[in-house]
Amino acid sequence: MSSNISALGNASAVGQSSSSSNSGIDGRIAALQKQLTSLQKEMSELLKEGTEESEKKAELMQAQIAAVQAQLAALEAQKAQEAAEAQAGKQGVQVQAAAGSADKASEGPLGTRVDEYV
Repeated sequence: MSSNISALGNASAVGQSSSSSNSGIDGRIAALQKQLTSLQKEMSELLKEGTEESEKKAELMQAQIAAVQAQLAALEAQKAQEAAEAQAGKQGVQVQAAAGSADKASEGPLGTRVDEYV
């Protein structure tokens, strides 16, 4: 169980990194999902034992599971936010590029527009 606690601490430290690529986030999400699966299996084995000690351990493990789930939710939210920002950035670039090409198209040769002074 102590290995789960240390792994949880490591995942917490990794989760605090704010600037990373989606692949980095995806890797952390995969690691947390693997840890969550492991914790859930271990908890189910503890509950099968049915002893008072195993029930106490299961309660602690439930807290670990909740912490991992919270980290997963935070990473999923971060991933969604970064995707939205990337999409907004792409749309901004596309709008600026379209506006630039529209300006160039409207310029044309001198003397072709009304009220143009040469």
